[in-house]
Amino acid sequence: MTTLLLVEDIQENVYCSHCNTYEGCIYKNHETGLESFDCDFCGLSVEYPIQEH
Repeated sequence: MTTLLLVEDIQENVYCSHCNTYEGCIYKNHETGLESFDCDFCGLSVEYPIQEH
């Protein structure tokens, strides 16, 4: 039996300053240590290291 671990946090309805909407999503992949922002409205996509607050 295979166990699948969810190591990604998803935050929806994030503000996108590029298109002035709340259509963005932030994905945190703790396995790779990367965080990405993707906007469903304008297509802006950015990937960067996770920044813990």
